[in-house]
Amino acid sequence: AGVAHFAAASQKDNNTPSDADKRKADYIFMEALRYKDHDNAAYYELVSRAHQLNPSDPYLAREQGMKELLEGGGTDSASIERAFGLMTDYVRQNPEDTYTTLMYAKLPGNPFSSAASEAPFRSASMQSAVPIRIPAHDVP
Repeated sequence: AGVAHFAAASQKDNNTPSDADKRKADYIFMEALRYKDHDNAAYYELVSRAHQLNPSDPYLAREQGMKELLEGGGTDSASIERAFGLMTDYVRQNPEDTYTTLMYAKLPGNPFSSAASEAPFRSASMQSAVPIRIPAHDVP
């Protein structure tokens, strides 16, 4: 039991990035943003490297999860599960990010598909929203 505890503690320490690695990951991610609109392959390659350096950053994990979903084509259940695992922390920590939360909820294979398990992801403003009626207009 003592050896297993030491191994688990050691593994946790290995997953905690140093301040230098966090800074490197930030610089790499800023460089990735330059490519996002015109070169997805370069963007996701740089995001992957930044995520390797700082796996504790939820946004980098979200982007890495999206990369894995896009690359896998939704056919490999193990990679889909891993991708959702990467994206889950970001969605839980940022329920106000409506775009990502809704995108995450609509993806096939989402482990949070039941109404009861989606409740933590809904922001208070969305839950208290009153439906808006848009009057019909006659189109000539």
